[in-house]
Amino acid sequence: MLVLKAVALFASLPFLWAKPTSTSSVLFARTEKDCPAKKFYYAEKSCCLDEGGLPSPPLPPPGKACPPTTWQWHPELSCCVPKNKPPPSQPPPQCENSWPWNKNTFCCEQPPPSQPPPAQHSQAVMPPPPGNYNNQPHNNPSSPYKPGKPHYKRQSHKSRNLALCPTGLEACPLPGLAVSGVSNYECLDTYADLKSCGGCASTGQGTDCTAIPGVWNVGCEAASCVVYNCEDGYKLSHDGNSCEKL
Repeated sequence: MLVLKAVALFASLPFLWAKPTSTSSVLFARTEKDCPAKKFYYAEKSCCLDEGGLPSPPLPPPGKACPPTTWQWHPELSCCVPKNKPPPSQPPPQCENSWPWNKNTFCCEQPPPSQPPPAQHSQAVMPPPPGNYNNQPHNNPSSPYKPGKPHYKRQSHKSRNLALCPTGLEACPLPGLAVSGVSNYECLDTYADLKSCGGCASTGQGTDCTAIPGVWNVGCEAASCVVYNCEDGYKLSHDGNSCEKL
């Protein structure tokens, strides 16, 4: 009889268990009611997670990343998880650097590298041999040629982008990484990049969409920031470009 009572008592307890580790922050549960205080229910993984996220989350493995601001890598689940309870009916998380979100692995994954175009080099125009050109003597000051000094074609900013990056990407300088007066660049799709939306953020031309206060899920569409939804305590503005504090 005592054994039956003990079994009945155990069956009446909430369906809640932890992974077998002394430092586990994950509690697997069936419903939100099974989560204790200071934890929220994450239905996609059927577990309870710490509100505010882990204090010192590790970096994702190479080739993977988590959406900025509201997501982090969870070492026990081996995927990205939200730091707080996500709003209902939200679109897929937006990744940086135009990486796609993988709904099966719950993380942003680096796409395969695209083949860059052949490098374009400056072409030198060498001076012609002595003689008359267009009925003008070679030593005539009005002659288009000057002996001993080759002439180089200048490349425009657009042609430099084409030489540095594949088609559709913009060469954005990396601040503080200049070597011998030559800047280092990264190739970004400024029509869709979250942190350089509409232009290179390093030159002050683009917008960091993730820096908008109160945003939960935000994207860069056609070079403009679009806020999909906001964190708790905020509401979407009428124009859909920001979050207003309640």
